[in-house]
Parts: sequence; C-alpha cells; structure tokens
Amino acid sequence: MESYNCFSCGFSNPIAQTHCAKCKKVGAAAALISNGQGSFPKDFLWALFPKSLYLGAAPADDVLIPTNKIQDHHCKLDFVKGLFYLTLPKAATPIFIGGQQVRPNMKQALNDGSTLKIGDEELTITYFNGHESFSEGQNFALKQLAEKAINPTVSRLLHIIAFKREVINLTSSADIFSFAIDTVLRITELDRAYAFQVNSEDDQLKVKEVIAKNSDFSIIEEEDFSISRSIMTKVLENQGSVFIQDADKEVNSTVSMANFNIKTVICLPLTVKNEAGERELIGIIYADKTLSTTPLPSGISSSLQSMRKISSHHLVRTMMNDEAKSDVDGFKNYFANLKEEMQKIRDYLADTSEHIAGGTSSDSAVFQERVSECNAALKMLTENIKQNF
Repeated sequence: MESYNCFSCGFSNPIAQTHCAKCKKVGAAAALISNGQGSFPKDFLWALFPKSLYLGAAPADDVLIPTNKIQDHHCKLDFVKGLFYLTLPKAATPIFIGGQQVRPNMKQALNDGSTLKIGDEELTITYFNGHESFSEGQNFALKQLAEKAINPTVSRLLHIIAFKREVINLTSSADIFSFAIDTVLRITELDRAYAFQVNSEDDQLKVKEVIAKNSDFSIIEEEDFSISRSIMTKVLENQGSVFIQDADKEVNSTVSMANFNIKTVICLPLTVKNEAGERELIGIIYADKTLSTTPLPSGISSSLQSMRKISSHHLVRTMMNDEAKSDVDGFKNYFANLKEEMQKIRDYLADTSEHIAGGTSSDSAVFQERVSECNAALKMLTENIKQNF
C-alpha cells in the first residue's frame, strides 16, 4: 500500500490518511496556493504530502489541476530532506520558478515562498513547519492553513471537474463505466466498485455487469459477487440513490450486508429521460467497504450526484455509438460468412470442371449430381439473404 512518512514525526501512514496516526498532525508538508492569475481563485489550495507526487491534469495525478493548459503528469515533485524538488520531462510545456524557466530533466528546489508558473496558473508554495523565528501566531496560522489544505471537499471538486473534462473524449460506454468507478473509488476511498448496464426487455429490467475494480483499480474477476443484492434491487425498483455508512446502526441496512460484513455502501442509479419524458434506468454504480469506517465525508452525496448526472448524459451518447458499431460489426460478420459460403461453391464447381476436362469420369450423372448440389447450395444462400434483409 502506498504511504508517506509524517513531516513532523516520521511515522509511516497510508496515503489516504490526512492526519498522522501517531502525532495527529496534518500529514501534508506544504501546499501550493493559487495567486488567482488563472482558472482557479486566489488562495485555492493543493496539499502536498511528503512523498513523490505527480502534478498534472489527469485524474490519477496526485496534485490535480484539471485545466487545458496543463498536461497529464505534467511534472514530478520529489520530497527530499524537507524540500520538494520539481522535475520537468523534456516533452512537457515550460514551467517557470521565480520567473526562471525550469530546465528539463533537472531537479529544481522549491523553497518556501517560491512562485511556480505552469500554464495559466501562478502558484506559491508554503511549507507548514514554520521557522524558529516565527511567532506563536504565525505558527498557528500555518496550522490553520494546513487543515484547510487537506479539505476533502476541495479534492472531490477537482476530481469532478477532471471527470467532466475527460469523459467527453470517451467513445464507448464500457470506458465511461470504468472511468466512473475509478472516480467513485478516488473520492470515497471505499474498497471496491462495480458498474452495471441496465436494459429493458419485454418490460423486464436486465442487469449486466460491465466492470468491477478494487481500491487499487485492479480488475475484480469473480463469478459470484459478494455485494448487497438487496440494495441493488432497491435501486432497480425505486431509481433512487442509496447511502449507508454505518450498517451496524443503520435501519436501512440489509440481510445481505450483514452476510457479507458490508459496513458502508453507495449505490447510484444512472438514469435518462425517455421519449415519453419518464426516467429510464440505464446503469448502476455500486461501491462498498467491509471494514468499519468513519462516516462518509460531508458533502460527498452532492459530488456523487453530479458525477452520476454527467455519466448518464454521456452514456446515452456512447450507447448509441455502441449500437451503431454493433450493427456494422454484424454486417461485417454476415458478409464474411456469405463470402466464405460462395467461395465453397466456386471451389466445388472448379473441381468439377477439372474432372470434366481431365476425363476422369464418363458418367454424366455424376456431374449432373454435382450441379444439382451447387444449385441447392445457392438456393439456401438466397433464402438466407431474403430472411435477413
């Protein structure tokens, strides 16, 4: 599991831990603070934990700045002996520190108060350890800033912005489902997430599992998923979201949750309006955790509802593309099979012609039978075409 050593006491903590488990201080060593020159408002904060970090516009980046002027994995930040050092890949667009352009592939120290210019954003780095000359009030202000920097609401907001920015480029529903559960896992820190596509056949809802992942984004390959099917059924019937964060006390918890020791569960319906103006269920995102957890962060419901609406909107677009592609693929397969059957008839006729030319048989009935067989095969192909088109 990925971890960092506490900036204050050196204790090793899981990367998801915002405060040190030993000394209880904020785990972040520093923060980048927006000067308000670009897309982000003045004093917007990005926490920097004491480990190797990637800064960029990709949802997987540790320091997420989702704007068009910043690339995915734009640069790397390494924490060494109390300071962050920036390394810029050769192919990346320029970065300036204190007005000086950073040379590619060379580590550049970020001292307290250094100004970083990347894309349209101008950021200042502030370290949280203070100095010996700092007054009690200055150190208290740094402590307050550190607490503000690790606000999970800010992190969730950035991930929703990144999700909206990236999902428009996805062209298949499977990719959108996969990206959606990645985002759910990132902002909820639950153990695993599942995506299901829902179709209506003969007035019955059919649920098909699309993809499932663990918290490290590895694919879950189980034949029988140990999820709360009662919660899934509830969402299928009511098309409403479900949030249960303490199953031992929650009156809405289910027998299946108890059977599988599920403590926290989130289940989101993906819906669109059909031609009649009614809500139609097209998918479900499910995530849960088996260990006892602290309550879900406040405000997470609204973040997930935003992601749910964005996912639903783009799934409609990609499902139409999937259907069109499926139709084209069907035609490709059909014509490939038709070509193969016609080639068999050609080969049979060619073989018959060679026998006639070679005089291998004087019995015309043999050749007449072969022609009849070809005629029957052609009639079968003709009937097949009529039935399909």
